[in-house]
Amino acid sequence: MDDKQDLYYITDHVDFALNGLLKESHQKLLEF
Repeated sequence: MDDKQDLYYITDHVDFALNGLLKESHQKLLEF
C-alpha cells in the first residue's frame, strides 16, 4: 500500500464529511 495514496483517501473522506456537516449546520441556521 502506498502511504501517500492512503493519505489522499483519508483526506478525501474528511473533506466529504466536513462538507456534509457544513451543509447540515447551514440548513439548521436557515431554519432559525
